[in-house]
Amino acid sequence: MNKLALLLTALLSVPAAAEVPSRAAIEMMVAMAQQSEEFSGTAACLGVSPEKYFDSYRRTVDLCYRDQQVRRAVDFASAFEDCVEPGMLQRLARTRAQAEACRSPEEKLMEQAGVLERQVQSLRSEYGLLNEKRTLSAAEMRQLESLDRRIAALEEQQYRLEDQLAEINRDEYQREMDAILAVSADAELSEAQRRRLLVLAEAKMDGHQQELVMTMRRLSEAGRASLQQITLPVYENSQIMAHAMDMGLGDWGGQLPAATFVSSDTPEQVLAFYRQQLPDFHYKQLEGGEHILMETMPERFGILSHMQEYYSTPHVLIRADQGQPGLTPKDTRSFIEISYRR
Repeated sequence: MNKLALLLTALLSVPAAAEVPSRAAIEMMVAMAQQSEEFSGTAACLGVSPEKYFDSYRRTVDLCYRDQQVRRAVDFASAFEDCVEPGMLQRLARTRAQAEACRSPEEKLMEQAGVLERQVQSLRSEYGLLNEKRTLSAAEMRQLESLDRRIAALEEQQYRLEDQLAEINRDEYQREMDAILAVSADAELSEAQRRRLLVLAEAKMDGHQQELVMTMRRLSEAGRASLQQITLPVYENSQIMAHAMDMGLGDWGGQLPAATFVSSDTPEQVLAFYRQQLPDFHYKQLEGGEHILMETMPERFGILSHMQEYYSTPHVLIRADQGQPGLTPKDTRSFIEISYRR
């Protein structure tokens, strides 16, 4: 599985108790994939055109979804490994070994990390169910101790993988910074070294900012492709930032889909629109100054004290927000969150 697939499965994967990705979520994932440099790089490594590679991906995802393999999977990562990737390789007349050769060391470590995380979650679930019993037999106590040791061993493997990933992800700026600090470990930094560290730190921050901007741009473009899925009114003078159509909340069950927007209009203008459009929704101004309209609202509602209701009830949240340079339009004045029922 390439890095993009791992990123997307992290966004779209849900626990077994929650709802699996809907068709709309799958379509959003495919749209994001089409914009990714990861897909182009993998296509080039496999010796096929980006268009052919993406077409095989889209067709295979569609086939796996129709065959219910995506719906039956605990998460999309499982479906990718069991159905999507093998189907793509068959369409492209490529082997698993060829696909493996195209993976970077980082991608291989990330895949191992994903496998370990699923194992840990499975053992924790087993541990939790057993620990809920009021009385435990001697055999059950031994089983709990065994589970505890196995979880600790897997977590230790996770820590080692995290260290390996951190080492791989150290960019050229960080390596030079580390070298300067190592050389001067027992002595005071010179003025030239201080200036160089400052230049490197700024360059590193710029690189991270550009990466974040690209990620936000892809989320926004994918969100625009799925606007028609939103069943509550969308404020006309707004720009979509992200659209999460399928997420999970563990014991609370699945949360409703949600989309976030920014607008150059004031929160008061946005609020006036939604109070007119949603006259039956309950309104409250929260302590932080945010405005919220909910289909149903618990008495003395607060987001932290009623988080389950907040995530599972259609609502519109509006707050003043100047945005973030490079990530949102310069004239941003309002943030809007729409949580809706499909």
